[in-house]
Amino acid sequence: MSRTCLCRALVSINRQNAPFFIRTVYSGPESTPDFTKNSLKNDESWETKKLKSVQERVALLGKGVKFEGDERIIDNEARRVFSVPHQVYVTKDEANKSRDFAKNILGNRVNYNKTSHFTKESNVDPDFARPEVQAILKTITGCDPKRVFEPKLGVPTEMPTVKFLTTEQLKKEMDKSLKYAEQLLEMPPVMLEREEIDEVIAEDENLDGYEACNVVFTDISENLKLNERFVVVREPSGSLRKAKWAERDRVQQVYFSKPGKTAIKPKLLENMKIAFKHDLHENILMQTLIQHEPDSSEFIRIHQDVYNDIDNRGIYDNFRSTRFFGGLAFYLTKYKSIDGVLIDMVKRSLISDAVNLIQLFCMLHPESKTTSQLKTNANHQQLDIIEAYMNCDCNDSHSLKLAVEAFQISLESDSNCAVASS
Repeated sequence: MSRTCLCRALVSINRQNAPFFIRTVYSGPESTPDFTKNSLKNDESWETKKLKSVQERVALLGKGVKFEGDERIIDNEARRVFSVPHQVYVTKDEANKSRDFAKNILGNRVNYNKTSHFTKESNVDPDFARPEVQAILKTITGCDPKRVFEPKLGVPTEMPTVKFLTTEQLKKEMDKSLKYAEQLLEMPPVMLEREEIDEVIAEDENLDGYEACNVVFTDISENLKLNERFVVVREPSGSLRKAKWAERDRVQQVYFSKPGKTAIKPKLLENMKIAFKHDLHENILMQTLIQHEPDSSEFIRIHQDVYNDIDNRGIYDNFRSTRFFGGLAFYLTKYKSIDGVLIDMVKRSLISDAVNLIQLFCMLHPESKTTSQLKTNANHQQLDIIEAYMNCDCNDSHSLKLAVEAFQISLESDSNCAVASS
């Protein structure tokens, strides 16, 4: 056989067996794990179990033990593993390591922690940071565990666990789940747009034309906050300046990358109209949380576009018991556009939420007519507060009036039914 034919034969063999050569194992003496260590002895992951099984099988083969119907180390159990759904077999952390469309494009795997790089000195919107505003936003958001823990597209589901608990133990588990739900409903911060950096440090004519592109110098020391890291740019003209925000974000992603953030703009954010048609508003907001900084112009623009589309389509109920309903309510209240969400609350008999929303409106707009009218008389019923807003600042007073009348009729019918049954 000629050398060319031999090479072609080897290439064809490698192509046929390509799936089996994706993962290789080196069995040298330094690669054998020491399972006597506590870290490996207590490890219950699938990989550690299979390594232990392989090590035991090799030891038995060395002693001359033969296995019926299986001459290789890999057994039928290992083959059956690949037929089991990935999200069912592995733990949640292991499942998140896979790279598929749902996790990387739809943004469901994003876990945002506001304490990661925001401090008290950051430019959070002062109205949003007020304790009374936070209390109202948290109240109208609600906390429905069925919605908080419902399966989401792209998030691997875990197998249910059955436990026998006493009444006291069940109550503790329920309280624990409610606390975890409150953590998941923590609102992302609403921040003011940051001012662009435009500061020239020095001009050096001797370096004019020395480089054909910008040269970026970055301090890569650890334990530095994102906004405190020193990044400068030397331009081809010889000018040395501080890096702009876009340059800072791009360079810091190179050295201190965030999980889930991509160097290229995600497909989900390129054409949001398509995402809006498929009701992927929440996925866009989740992806934006990790892709952009909350005080960047792109972050603020995307949130405003999403909130405006929700308001135009009237799909407010899809965002109740989510971490974004508070930001939606704050945005609509700040720009005096609460008519749609207020009518939706009245139609769903959420009168207390409607009253809280009007109180939030008065907090953010103390000069409004509704605020002055409510100050004249402190003793107001819930429907009186809604009527005051309807007569003063409501742009769609006719629709709101019809919703209030329908609520009153349903309330009277319910009371009549209760009297008749008694």
